[in-house]
Amino acid sequence: MDKINSKMLISEEHIGNQYKYSLRVYLSILYLRIPHNFSMVLRGKVVEHCSIANDLKYPEVILYRPQTGGAKEEVITTIGFLKQAPYVYIHGFNVYHKNRLILPFWHVVSYSDSRGRGVVGILEANFVEPTHNKQDFERTSLFQKLETRLKEMTWEYWDFHCGLIGYQVKKKVRARLSLPDSSYGSPENTGHGSVSMNNSSSSGRAVVRLPAGPVQNSQFSSQQHGIRRKQDDPLSALGKGRRQARQVPDVTGHSMEVQVVLDFYALKI
Repeated sequence: MDKINSKMLISEEHIGNQYKYSLRVYLSILYLRIPHNFSMVLRGKVVEHCSIANDLKYPEVILYRPQTGGAKEEVITTIGFLKQAPYVYIHGFNVYHKNRLILPFWHVVSYSDSRGRGVVGILEANFVEPTHNKQDFERTSLFQKLETRLKEMTWEYWDFHCGLIGYQVKKKVRARLSLPDSSYGSPENTGHGSVSMNNSSSSGRAVVRLPAGPVQNSQFSSQQHGIRRKQDDPLSALGKGRRQARQVPDVTGHSMEVQVVLDFYALKI
């Protein structure tokens, strides 16, 4: 009984639950990035910004390109387990629009047998339109297809990673992709995480796996930040996507370089 009560207490005190009752907690996650010289003051005390991405373990960064009427969009989703997993019942995606939170901990799946528990994602979806009160998105076909993609992403991440938090793995582990020597360097030696290929028939894609510790915020717009492209990409020869070295800014304005492999089964919208 004490163990059950302890798990319930952890979930109740987590930011994923507290934002419903605490204005200060909600304001702490309201913006994906805090501009310089900007602060929020509540009852005479500055609200401290909280980056949900920094609260993840075993994170992955997944890039896909929604097709939005000819406009080029790139959406990066950071997904991982909460640090408190498997002792929390919280899950879902935090969806931002132009830096502002629209859907906090959005439940795209209703998990059974704990499938999906503790899996949290963060993304900035500027290609879908929010409602006038900024509390939801317009239920367009764009939004519905995004929901479907995030649902697949949640289940796929859980199926391949649940063993890391003590659950029985029900699917085979991803096959590692050995890349030849190139200007990128070996994935194991980049210091930014390892690249792996997913061979599942449901969703073939490549991702960059970051270290198991906290991940810096990796949401960005390709129109605001430069993209450094490399030639003679070994993945291009496979016909399964391209890998790019990118300078990704965190919420403090500093940048980190990660090796990102494009999702070669892009979201078809």
